Amino acid sequence: MKLGYFLLLYLLLFFNNANSQYRQIELFPGQNGTTLINSLFDNFKPNLVLNYTDARVKMYKEIYNVNDTVYCVYSRHGLYLDPAYPNSIDYLAKGGSDNGINCEHTFPQSKGSEFGNARSDMHHLFPSRAAVNEARSNYPFSEIDDNKTKRWFYQSKELNSKPSSLINEYSEGISNFFEPREDHKGNVARAIFYFFTMYDIQADKLFFDTMRNTLCQWHLADPVDSLEWHRSQLIGKYQENKVNPYVLDCSLPARTYCPNLLPCQTTSSYTLASNTFITLYPNPTSDKIYISNNTDDKIMEIEVYNRIGSKIHLTPTFENQSNRFVYNLDDLMEGSYILTIRLQSGAKLRTKFLKL
Repeated sequence: MKLGYFLLLYLLLFFNNANSQYRQIELFPGQNGTTLINSLFDNFKPNLVLNYTDARVKMYKEIYNVNDTVYCVYSRHGLYLDPAYPNSIDYLAKGGSDNGINCEHTFPQSKGSEFGNARSDMHHLFPSRAAVNEARSNYPFSEIDDNKTKRWFYQSKELNSKPSSLINEYSEGISNFFEPREDHKGNVARAIFYFFTMYDIQADKLFFDTMRNTLCQWHLADPVDSLEWHRSQLIGKYQENKVNPYVLDCSLPARTYCPNLLPCQTTSSYTLASNTFITLYPNPTSDKIYISNNTDDKIMEIEVYNRIGSKIHLTPTFENQSNRFVYNLDDLMEGSYILTIRLQSGAKLRTKFLKL
């Protein structure tokens, strides 16, 4: 029994940290809405950025260079970059080949980033395989039904039917919409929030609004990792030491553009130390999941969310004799879910479970 308990505790800690912000710096506590947006604009918008050529060179040779290789953020397609070659832009373009790498404007040029500092602000620029960049076009980002996806991109491959494996590694496209691979979705969201905050005067507001709710969910589902954090710091070195504030503080989207968003999680936001006798089992599970409370701290609320932050409406049954809650998961699709527990003391627990 003790082995099973400690294994459960380990899994809870692992999943808790796996979906957490890498590092958290709280910005402008107490501010929300327009007041907060104005503070972010005043304190984080760079007046000086590199020109577009120099910005791309810096991206390819430093920011997104991994052992002399540059990878497409949408497909993981990688190209070697000869460090001695004088023109890294031309070297990676490969003469305009579909498998060349060029620069993706996460907020498209035709939607507001064509002129001024917006065009070369590296906080929303990423390397992309040319064919995938073209497929993204100036379409808004969206969740796409896998059964309706027309184009699947992974490395240098493009499929016209649903892949049989590694599906989360693929970016997806249909006419008028584009969906990045799973672990770049949060990066996209924070880049868009940054752009709309700093360049709202020239940004297409309708374009932003069409994907805002999706971006809010992506921010929560794919939190900042160490790589995104450090790349934001590197970019800041060339932009008046101004980093992307949405990378620093995961609460900013909820306080600006996503007022109904579930609170984000940092590695220190929730603790299991005071909840070591609250257990969730079995995990993974195929049909039911149990939440057992062996403390005097009453469970006041339990909520279940899918991996993109949407609340799942499930009603648990309470078994008084065993003092546990039971969720029937028969109607729940396979995948990972987030479960939050609020105790009478105010303590909170947030963890994941896997439905098979």
